[in-house]
Amino acid sequence: MSEMPQTRLRTRRLSLRPVNRLVLGSSRPAGVESGMGQGMELAVTLLVFLGIGWLIDSRVDTRPIFTVALVVFAMVGQSVRMWFEYDARMKVLERERQERLTRPSGTAPVPRSPQGETYAQGGEQ
Repeated sequence: MSEMPQTRLRTRRLSLRPVNRLVLGSSRPAGVESGMGQGMELAVTLLVFLGIGWLIDSRVDTRPIFTVALVVFAMVGQSVRMWFEYDARMKVLERERQERLTRPSGTAPVPRSPQGETYAQGGEQ
């Protein structure tokens, strides 16, 4: 009986994949998690604005002016937000790529904040 947990543990160790996960312990790559989250956020936002537009239209009796207007507003807003997030992510990746190309091999990368500022070395501010 005592061998069974060791076998499981050994099998589990062998089945671990590289840590490129958004959340540790997730079975999906980080890109899938992010894409699924963005898709859900887009769908929920559109449904909320659709519901608000429908409520306004039913109260004011102006079908479907507010419904269509609010859904279009939500879609444009989500598209612009996604574009800015994509653009910011691509700038970070491009900067990291440039640093890897210009850094001598065998040296560690310079730690940076999400805004691109380098952290002070040795606790200096």
